[in-house]
Amino acid sequence: MANIYFFIAYDVIFILISLSYRSCDVVMVNSSWTRGHVADIWKSTDIHTVYPPCDVTEFTKLPLNSNKHKHIISVGQFRPEKDHQLQVKLSDFT
Repeated sequence: MANIYFFIAYDVIFILISLSYRSCDVVMVNSSWTRGHVADIWKSTDIHTVYPPCDVTEFTKLPLNSNKHKHIISVGQFRPEKDHQLQVKLSDFT
């Protein structure tokens, strides 16, 4: 019985969010995945993707001539715009 309340609440929230879209002047999202998801739900193509900035000032303090082993950890979804192949290519320090 609890599942039925969940689905009713989800449907109500979905309808309210969909209605709120009609009053938006501008719709912005932070990734192509979110853009596609919002476009599917709202049946709209007037969506702007704004990629969040990334502060790299701490990386500029790292020594570049170190003989230590270098490790790279990349966390995130596999998306074309993240160019994972380039990350692998740049990780070749030999």
